[in-house]
Amino acid sequence: MRKTVTKEQAFIKNLSSMYLTFLEYIENPARFGAVGILIKTKPGCKEPVKAALLDALKDVDNNLHRAMYRMKQVMGWNKDIPDGLN
Repeated sequence: MRKTVTKEQAFIKNLSSMYLTFLEYIENPARFGAVGILIKTKPGCKEPVKAALLDALKDVDNNLHRAMYRMKQVMGWNKDIPDGLN
């Protein structure tokens, strides 16, 4: 019997896989060819690229935390449970 996957489950699986790929990209951009291309274009630019990637990671994390907070508000988890869910 085939297990059916709901839209929500597929979305969460896709989101988590994309986030993990993004983290791998930030940890080692050369594996994905990003730093290699930029080094050929402009020598010595590893650090600005890494700083830009870390800024992007901060923005992505902030957006994910904001989305989780909004979902908890909609579900009322921060009101019904003592001390809420953080």
